[in-house]
Amino acid sequence: EISDWKEEVTKRDNEILDLIKQRDDAFCGFEKEDKEMNNILSSLEREVEKRDSIIFSLENKVKACKAIISALDENGKAEDATSTRNQAVEESQSALNESSTELEGEVSSEWGGSCDVGKATGDSTLAVSHKADGVLLPATPRSKPSNEDEIPITPTPGHPGCDGGQPISDGGRPRAESGE
Repeated sequence: EISDWKEEVTKRDNEILDLIKQRDDAFCGFEKEDKEMNNILSSLEREVEKRDSIIFSLENKVKACKAIISALDENGKAEDATSTRNQAVEESQSALNESSTELEGEVSSEWGGSCDVGKATGDSTLAVSHKADGVLLPATPRSKPSNEDEIPITPTPGHPGCDGGQPISDGGRPRAESGE
């Protein structure tokens, strides 16, 4: 009887020890899972920090890009203004050249001979010169001479660039045509 009882007690003790072992194994498993979970959480936190750092860097790059775009817009406006100004200068120069050509033609047909038209220095007016006898003479307006006793000069026949009745020169002044 005692032997049977001892065997029964030993069997129960072994069962209890097995339960304790199972409990310890389960607890160790929980601890292991808990450590793994903590590692996963730590890894996720590091990923979040990396993501936040990347977002911050991208925001800074976006700000820099906006500043560059703004600067390019300002440069574009300045280039447009310069282009507009240059175009206006070219148009003014073209108009001046056309006016000079027209004036040269008018002076040439009015005075005879060849004429030079150019800008006067320090002045916005046009200087006109008349070439007669190979001498460059300053052009003067064709108006009634102040000296009523002026002696008319007859043009030299066959003089290049001068027709009959056109003035050649009178001391640097053009002779008035008859009737003026």
